[in-house]
Amino acid sequence: MGHNGYQPWLEKGITFYNARKYPDAVRSFETSIRCGDKNVSTQCYLVHAYLSLGKNRQAVQLLKKTFLSDTPTAPVLMVMGDILERSGKLAEATDCLKRAVATSPDSAKAWFKLGGICVKLGRMREAEAHLRQAVRLDNHLPQGHLLLGSVLDAQQHPEEAEKLYRAALRLEPRSFDVLLLLGEVLIKKGRWKEAEAHLREALCLDRRSLDAGLLLGLVLHKKGRTEEAMRSFRTASQFAPRDFKMSLRLAEFCMHRGWLKKAETFLRRAVRLNSQSPQACLWLGNVLEARGFPETAEKKYRKAARLSRHHFQMCLRLGKFFAQRGWLVEAEALLRRAILLNSGSSEGYLELAEFLRGQARFGEAIRAFQAGKKRDPSSSDFDFRLGRLYQQLGRPTPMTACFRRALKSAGAAMGSGMARFQAWMALGNYRRAFAEAERVLNTGDVGDCNRFFRPWGDNFLFPQPQSFFLSQLGKLERAERQLHGSPWFRYYRGLLLWRLNRTEESLAELNHLTDFPQKRYGWMRHVGGFQKLRLGLYRVAVDDLRATLSSKPDAWWARGLLAEAYLCLGNTHAALTEFDKAERFREALSELWAWRGEALLWIGRNEEALRYLNRAISAGSWLAVCWRGAAFMLMGKFKEALSDLDRAIVPGSMDAEAFVWRGEVKRRMGRNEQSLADLDRAIELQGGTWAYVNRGLTNASLRNWKGMRKDFDHVPIEFVSYVRQKLGLPMEKVLYTGETICVLETALELAHGLRRHEPYLNSIWMVRKKNRGPNEKNA
Repeated sequence: MGHNGYQPWLEKGITFYNARKYPDAVRSFETSIRCGDKNVSTQCYLVHAYLSLGKNRQAVQLLKKTFLSDTPTAPVLMVMGDILERSGKLAEATDCLKRAVATSPDSAKAWFKLGGICVKLGRMREAEAHLRQAVRLDNHLPQGHLLLGSVLDAQQHPEEAEKLYRAALRLEPRSFDVLLLLGEVLIKKGRWKEAEAHLREALCLDRRSLDAGLLLGLVLHKKGRTEEAMRSFRTASQFAPRDFKMSLRLAEFCMHRGWLKKAETFLRRAVRLNSQSPQACLWLGNVLEARGFPETAEKKYRKAARLSRHHFQMCLRLGKFFAQRGWLVEAEALLRRAILLNSGSSEGYLELAEFLRGQARFGEAIRAFQAGKKRDPSSSDFDFRLGRLYQQLGRPTPMTACFRRALKSAGAAMGSGMARFQAWMALGNYRRAFAEAERVLNTGDVGDCNRFFRPWGDNFLFPQPQSFFLSQLGKLERAERQLHGSPWFRYYRGLLLWRLNRTEESLAELNHLTDFPQKRYGWMRHVGGFQKLRLGLYRVAVDDLRATLSSKPDAWWARGLLAEAYLCLGNTHAALTEFDKAERFREALSELWAWRGEALLWIGRNEEALRYLNRAISAGSWLAVCWRGAAFMLMGKFKEALSDLDRAIVPGSMDAEAFVWRGEVKRRMGRNEQSLADLDRAIELQGGTWAYVNRGLTNASLRNWKGMRKDFDHVPIEFVSYVRQKLGLPMEKVLYTGETICVLETALELAHGLRRHEPYLNSIWMVRKKNRGPNEKNA
């Protein structure tokens, strides 16, 4: 039958299709094709009608028939790709779109659609390459800039993501999606004022937007405008009162405020609305653990792991979370599961390699790094990390090869400035390293300023011998001529001298840092401040730490040290004020709350400490679990204390303080043999005076008087002298056994919640004349 035979049926089909009368449209299109209609567009209409009726199988069959019967053009291939995507056939849609770009390589739209499919498949590197091609071909494609920006943001490249979002905004100044994503990336960068402006503009375009309302509430919360934040959350919740995402965000807000009971309410609602959400289960576990229900919390964590079996990112996140808690078998299983879920992604190999490195399984870690590198040859990240591992293992030849390869790769330009700095330091090229450090400073990243402190990768797992630091000092001094006048030379020479225990020389070198512009380089004085604090030179330590904060007001780690210095000087109000200031910057809140909780234990404010430690745990701080156990013990809740401390001491733990606390709890519970084992381990780990004090009392409980006397002899004389004075026991008097026990018990009572081994903290409880430190007269 000719043209006139099918034309009426085609026109009827289009009319029915536009009127959304899909059954009639299907019958008309099928009749048109039977009457001889061979137009591909008719077949595409029929496919769309099938999909609208949920007849995915018929739609896919027709598409495959079309492929076999004709050689479609790029536009038709794109339509077919869309249809396959809508029917859930992502692999076939990808093949279809690859044919489209092969047929028409200059089609920006085809590259854009292919990039979008790769995003859905989680193949971010591939998506990035396709979207970059789309933007190169058509720089006026706003959706291309937008999607490429979101891909780069997901890969932790917020700087370039912001540039792309701003390019999209110039093309579409009134785009709600662009304003929302730009506001979100500015939140990640801590630029609250700009984020607020863009989110308010987005809400003007769509006042019912749940995402914009939630993000604006988060910004206001970060800026400390709590009441406004709550109003924003309430307004958003009016439009979605039973929304899962709303419940989750409200729970997050309450967790950050320490309102754990309210957070639990919102999280239980979220779980009811979406019982398959691993995120909701994980956070509910955090809150239950913080509220003192560890067994129930563990069940939620394990449920989150079960629900994550098909979620690549959640497997990675929970793998790291479980590793932190010492559940190593489960952690490794989750990380390997993530690799199975997305074998084309290098991210899973990166996390698995870091896990294996942390377990001292270095050969397996190297192989995991190498496997990840094969998945993403353009990435410099694997070479940087593998180079760092070889450096820590003392293998200079492969280290040099890895770092040089990383620095030469095209990806290095996109990588971390701090990583490039560390690579140049490892290679001994100080001129290039310090030039890179200057560029890092220009970004204003306060976290990187703290990371400058350990550029050689040494830590408790990879301690470097004195010979290593002596070698580094020699290399640095040989380069002095070309580094003349550099603050970095002074900083690292002072740091190396300190690592070599040449304290006076170190401080003399670091004092030269006052010769450089303090606004830019004043933060370097934190090393001198830290040294002076540890030496008991509290007042001069305060000067250096204040200079650090003048340079970097958001340096939370310097504020914490300054708070410690004030506590050692007896100025509790000033110390807590510094913690308040640090919280206002909203940086590393979980660490800050944990640190503040610990400090409150030192001065005997146990219930207040418990509140901050609960907040820290709900925000993800693992250190706070140990100190909360200490708080429970000091409040006489031994069962709860032991539960926390058992969780804090993971297999292979090197935390001497945690062993001291657990040994003390077990001693107070009458479990003396177990107490002795923990305290022996604490002493092996250089746990200091408090380990000997507690072990002396444990030996006394076991009637091991010789062991008690031996432990007592390890307690510093000024320590004993102070306690004897408090008890009215003259120094010349020989102590009987009962008096020795009394001295040890009184020391623990006077020290409140202080069990850290550093001697400089003893001034907090050993009240000194005029609040001077032990070495203050020599300042």
